[in-house]
Amino acid sequence: MQFRLFFLAGVIEVCCCYLVFLGDLQHQIPQMWAGVFPAFLCYVLAAYLVLRRDAPPERLHLILGAALVFRLTLWWSPATLSDDIFRYVWDGRVQLAGINPYLYAPSAPQVAHLRDALYQSVNHAAIPTIYPPLAQLFFRAICMISATPAAFKLALLLCDWALCLLLAHSLVRRDQDPRRVVLYAWNPLPLIEVAGSGHIDALGVLLLFAALYSLHSQRWAVAVCGLAGAFLVKLVPLALLPSFWRRPRTSWFNFRQRGALLLFPTLGLLAFWPFADAGEKLATGLVTYVQHWHFNAAAYSLFRFALQPWDGHAYAHARWLCTALFALIALGVQIRYRDPY
Repeated sequence: MQFRLFFLAGVIEVCCCYLVFLGDLQHQIPQMWAGVFPAFLCYVLAAYLVLRRDAPPERLHLILGAALVFRLTLWWSPATLSDDIFRYVWDGRVQLAGINPYLYAPSAPQVAHLRDALYQSVNHAAIPTIYPPLAQLFFRAICMISATPAAFKLALLLCDWALCLLLAHSLVRRDQDPRRVVLYAWNPLPLIEVAGSGHIDALGVLLLFAALYSLHSQRWAVAVCGLAGAFLVKLVPLALLPSFWRRPRTSWFNFRQRGALLLFPTLGLLAFWPFADAGEKLATGLVTYVQHWHFNAAAYSLFRFALQPWDGHAYAHARWLCTALFALIALGVQIRYRDPY
């Protein structure tokens, strides 16, 4: 099986090189799919080889090493499917100039002196930043090293590969086959979205999984810190906070577990403190995002379509319905929580 897995990794790498060769993927969607489809097919075959019951032993380092090679290859691809990374660089540069990124939109005259060729690629220049404070501190840290999209992509792909390592180690601790990490490590979607486009989600997911990993080990303080960090990068992980209050097996009140939850608001306040001078403007960009932006919105589009004939504010009510549905699903999952391992 090792030769077959090596061959599949080689085909995926060729597909990654092809995507790099294409350059601007946004204007070459059919050609992009010509590279993504065979990569996905090889990914499925690799998963089959690893997951089948009679699979012979395989070296984990081949899977993890290939995963790193794929990511480093796509690092050379320009970020054309998304322009988010240019906003990351802008926010980091604004902070290095001693300016709060929540105060001014990139188009504001107060930051006109910071504009250069990068400014032309910054998305939604009329709106202040929407990214939470830990993401902002990450932007600043990377800009202190190199204020370029390439530096951000490198840092984020390393976060993504670190997640692969942590996933493999978690599988070992749960007496599972660590080669199952191939399901994520070779998946073309994170390869393109993180190594290719440089999305900040890689940092948020790494912190979130670190929190769940620590929760399984009953290291409550580390787990809460990880969850707080994930929330301060992407906000959505807040929905998992009730999971950290579930009843311990030892007793109803476990001071280490319950007391550790105090770290969540404490870390939140500490993260927001450097940006507190923005006041209510801290939420300006986020409120605009919630009110007006949507993309690939399946459930939202269905709700809005159903409400439009009789509701003049269908777009707003559809958002609230989606929010309520998400909250109910999150609550239901946590009430019925059962670790499958």
